[in-house]
Amino acid sequence: MFDGPVHDATRGYLHAVADGGSTAAFHGACGGARVADARQVLSGEGAGFGFSLVSSTQTDDSATVNVKVTGADGTPSPYSVDLRRENGKWFVCDVGTGNIAIDVNF
Repeated sequence: MFDGPVHDATRGYLHAVADGGSTAAFHGACGGARVADARQVLSGEGAGFGFSLVSSTQTDDSATVNVKVTGADGTPSPYSVDLRRENGKWFVCDVGTGNIAIDVNF
């Protein structure tokens, strides 16, 4: 279900954050709207956190993927990952707490 390029970018980014690796490859200019270090939002989840994709929406070159992150303490928490497509590639622009509402009945 979540097998498109926007989902691949989200998974790659979250794996990099969970593993303590570099996220530089996942950052673009984001139209000047990129948060300096979005991974700080996830810092409270602890190293090696797990995650699953919950839902997503895409309009033209912007997308949001809702995720459930299960931290080191075993508690699941909702997050949203905002992405933007630049030159055909998806980049993470921001990570926020909570999920956004996605209308699947449009």
